[in-house]
Amino acid sequence: MGMPLGFIKWKVMELLGHNNWDTTLQHYVNVARGITYDEKLDLWVSEIYKDVEERLTREKQELSQEVEASVIELGSEDQG
Repeated sequence: MGMPLGFIKWKVMELLGHNNWDTTLQHYVNVARGITYDEKLDLWVSEIYKDVEERLTREKQELSQEVEASVIELGSEDQG
């Protein structure tokens, strides 16, 4: 059929909704490597919210300790 390479690139970019060829090319490289969009998104989200997750984990541990101490205190009041 002999279509120009530029037209083919443009058409593939248009079909995938990309703004530049590098994005489209990276998409196909990732597909070839077996890297899914979900995996890339998971890594991105993990990196962005890493500090928040660490802070929430600390707060959860502190609250768990407080709850446990309260339960122990209430148990000792019932016995006393």
